[in-house]
Amino acid sequence: MESSHNRPNMGNCIGDALFELKKLQDFLAETSTPFLGKLLGKLVGSDTIPFILLTKNGIFEWEGIVYNEKKKSQECFTTSFFRIDSIEKGSSCAKLTILRPYNIHKEPAKLLCDVVKLEKTPICIEIDISCFCGIQCLDTELLKRKIICEPKW
Repeated sequence: MESSHNRPNMGNCIGDALFELKKLQDFLAETSTPFLGKLLGKLVGSDTIPFILLTKNGIFEWEGIVYNEKKKSQECFTTSFFRIDSIEKGSSCAKLTILRPYNIHKEPAKLLCDVVKLEKTPICIEIDISCFCGIQCLDTELLKRKIICEPKW
């Protein structure tokens, strides 16, 4: 068991949860054995544990802009899905990567219940953990799904 002086934000359970998520993500990405290599990461198929954050006013959202290679233009989107990148010890700050949500038609998902896939973006944000009152982890399958749209006829 880890001693409390090595853990950030001891009075903040959101900070504790983000710290644990970061440890799990690092474990998935870096665990290796001499005989099996990085089998655990390959079995799980992801180095990300997605989550949503809750404020006293509801689900936290962020807007992002990414460049669409096919359309040769920038696209704006809103997301409530994140990945922990780093959490500073002794501080209430955390660095997150925003995840872009898609529906079954590979279009940006507008509603939480329409999300079938999440993609990592290059967009990082820094948050003040003390502004949040809840966190909900999501299934890593959201990052691995392939969306296949077949023609109707």
